[in-house]
Amino acid sequence: MQHGWIKLWRNTLESAVFADAELLRLWVVCLLLANHKDSWVSVGGLAQPVKVLRGQFLTGRHSLHRAIYPRKTKKNLSESALWRKLNALETLGNLTIKTNNKFSVVTITNYAAYNDTENESEQQNGQQDGQQANSRRAADAQQVNTNKNDKNVKNDKNEEKKESAAVPQGLLGLIDGWQNLGPTIVLPGNGVGNRLAPAKALLAAWNRTERDRELRAAVSDVPALMSAIRKAKFCHRQGWFTPAWLFGKNKNGELNSERLLAGAHDGNDGRTTHSTRVQRHDPSRPLGDL
Repeated sequence: MQHGWIKLWRNTLESAVFADAELLRLWVVCLLLANHKDSWVSVGGLAQPVKVLRGQFLTGRHSLHRAIYPRKTKKNLSESALWRKLNALETLGNLTIKTNNKFSVVTITNYAAYNDTENESEQQNGQQDGQQANSRRAADAQQVNTNKNDKNVKNDKNEEKKESAAVPQGLLGLIDGWQNLGPTIVLPGNGVGNRLAPAKALLAAWNRTERDRELRAAVSDVPALMSAIRKAKFCHRQGWFTPAWLFGKNKNGELNSERLLAGAHDGNDGRTTHSTRVQRHDPSRPLGDL
């Protein structure tokens, strides 16, 4: 596990993961723990080893906590809090988790993007050939790298020009989360746009959060919001279900995002959860009294 490498993409800086230091730390460790090739792993209590595929690793609450925090400090998250962070990565679409009574199998989504197979020999040789190969490449590629760096500077300037429309940083996480929901939940291109050019309705809705504290609080926890959306089957693949809808209110003045987080749209037809909500809520009472 000490040999080899992974790729870390620059767009990580603009992701919802980067906005949370502990989530970023967990994500990087998950990438490092994942197998770069298929292997068999012995598990205590099982008669036969378990096959772990490329891009996967076995873990549990205790072992994951030890991997993230080799030293005990008061600043460490608890095991349950750390596992909730892992669930947040699943909600964001970075990985999937399958759990049984012995262990959990974590699978990195699109693992090839972080570790391709073109340099498999370097992965296998690791430190043994690494220093020699690096010395040869350093001598031969100095000029090439200079040219590449010049191109990177130009590309970065071009990207800055493209982003001169000043897309709010907080909105980028919501766009990423929405795009990761997939076509079984939201209609393709349904009112989201992209990171460089968000849909006008979404951008206008986001701007309202600057003057509406309640709305800002309701949409700030993107992982929780994405988790609620996955459960809200009543909304799935509906033409009206767009990111801008999350910022709206129903006829009783309740925020759609708050109702979503409360599970009001869970279920296939929405009738049971909607009627339950109406019976419990008196419009003359503040939402906090429910």
